[in-house]
Amino acid sequence: MTDFAGKTKKRLKELEAKYGDEEVFAVPYQHTQDIPDGFQKFKGKAQDAIRKLMARGKFLLRAAVEEDMSFQQVIPYVLVCNDDASKFFVTLRIAGEKRLLGSLSLGIGGHLNPCDKGFMCDGFSTFMNGMRREEDEETNISEVAMDVHEPYGTVRDLKSSTPDHVGIVYLHYVYDTANLDVREKDTLEPLWMTKEELVKNYEKFESWAQLIIEDMVIKKDKAA
Repeated sequence: MTDFAGKTKKRLKELEAKYGDEEVFAVPYQHTQDIPDGFQKFKGKAQDAIRKLMARGKFLLRAAVEEDMSFQQVIPYVLVCNDDASKFFVTLRIAGEKRLLGSLSLGIGGHLNPCDKGFMCDGFSTFMNGMRREEDEETNISEVAMDVHEPYGTVRDLKSSTPDHVGIVYLHYVYDTANLDVREKDTLEPLWMTKEELVKNYEKFESWAQLIIEDMVIKKDKAA
């Protein structure tokens, strides 16, 4: 059962000290109940589904919605791949927090902020602006990628440490894979992995990535 327990005053003050006046886009939980736990590919018109979701949310203080299941923070989550989606861009953590060393990340993404607001405050353009901003902050993708973002599905993990987040997953195709690079060269190492290599390194990925890998490769292999 979903836990909607509120934060203690002490915890709220800790989050306010951490995030200050940062605002993120969030949707009331009741408007996300049709999004299943786990990963699911889009069915029907993905843009209409994203527009509908964005129309039901607003920007709120991150400290207020963090760790609050009554709101779901919307996260663009981009899988960068080569032109035929046979290889995926992955980052390896080589420095930073000791517990994260050696871990792998598949998706590029993050919170939507007020700076992403689209023309006439259209929710879909706000989402796309935020997705592109996150990609450009983490990589040099605008220099090497085709401007083809393909909606892929939704992902959430209500059993994880971030059940108050819901991801909108896109594919982004890159034609110049050799020159795609990360911005944080001191802490991250860029890699390209086949679907088979994603499975081989499954345990090193974050939970959202694991859910996508399961659907993309593992389930298909079992069904074959």
